[in-house]
Amino acid sequence: MPLRTSRGSGQGLCPGHLLFEGIWDEWLQYFPLLVGEVHALLPLLKGHLTEPLYPHSHIYEIASRHFGTKASDYKTDVERRETRRFIGRSVAQGKPFFAYVAAKAPHSPAKPAPRDKHAYDGLKAPRLPSFNEKNVSDNPPWIRKLPRLSTSKKAKIDNRAEKRAESLQALDDLVAGVVGKLRDEGVMGNTYVFFTSDNGWHEGEHRILEGKARPYEEDVRMPLLVRGPGVAAGHQAHRLILDTDFLPTFTDLACTPSSPCDTQKWSYVSDGRSLKPVLKGNATSWRSAILLEAHHTSGGGATPAYRGIRTNGGTKYVEYAGGKKELYHLGRDPQELDNRYPATTPSAGLVSRLRALKTCAGRGCRVAENGR
Repeated sequence: MPLRTSRGSGQGLCPGHLLFEGIWDEWLQYFPLLVGEVHALLPLLKGHLTEPLYPHSHIYEIASRHFGTKASDYKTDVERRETRRFIGRSVAQGKPFFAYVAAKAPHSPAKPAPRDKHAYDGLKAPRLPSFNEKNVSDNPPWIRKLPRLSTSKKAKIDNRAEKRAESLQALDDLVAGVVGKLRDEGVMGNTYVFFTSDNGWHEGEHRILEGKARPYEEDVRMPLLVRGPGVAAGHQAHRLILDTDFLPTFTDLACTPSSPCDTQKWSYVSDGRSLKPVLKGNATSWRSAILLEAHHTSGGGATPAYRGIRTNGGTKYVEYAGGKKELYHLGRDPQELDNRYPATTPSAGLVSRLRALKTCAGRGCRVAENGR
């Protein structure tokens, strides 16, 4: 996962704000490198490599700096220090800044910092009603063929949950360090902080030992916390949010009436929408449905490619390659234990909206998501 602490000016955007088309003037990027080896940038960008927490390297403006195996070289701690330095330099130079910080934790191998080993000894993964699901006769065949989780598999799930929780302690320190630096530099009141993730995770639900990219709630839901100017403390907004919303949100927050962005030069129109009205609490309308989709997922319970729709009313309808389908009503079945298809078929309107979501792009996605 990358650590990007960047500031730049791109085509159609104001100097010093979020860049999507142009040149970064600072780039700190984590890539896994073998000890003593130096790789060119392009092969790294094209590669798919296992990412260790020790040792590791960061690329500094296309120059590689290797970190070893000392406690202070723990990757999440390095990211915390580098982000704090970047903030300090930016403030000292009087420049607006944008920092994208993506820690590896709690990804595998989920190795905790030395100080956090044994912090959660004996922790068990959550035992939701869908954990090691008893009756899967209504599920697609790739779920039905999964056996009940054995004692050893449950122990594996719990051991992974323990390590993940321990590895997240350094991430807590990272967040505290960044927020503390913003406060110490006196820029907290003029800075937005977004905390989120890229996907959910299975830990034994529906008999799936591990993984992501399935259409179930464990995989498609993730946290999103935001603080910043105009965001009311303690406010909760129950809205359907997508990762495609971040780009238009960041540009909307960065480009003010006094420093507008020249949107006429933008060559890309996002499928998402700005969260600014939601953050400010004055959204008059919002999407009522989203598209769920993924390619073929290998591993336990290998799942064909699918596309589905999830509505704000709690209806979820999924169509898989090969013809299998699932239909859930989350209001009365939040754990997705009762697939209503084919006993109940989705409405023609729901099927039509799914078809529209499959092919929409740019502003057309708003029409499909809003249902009009």
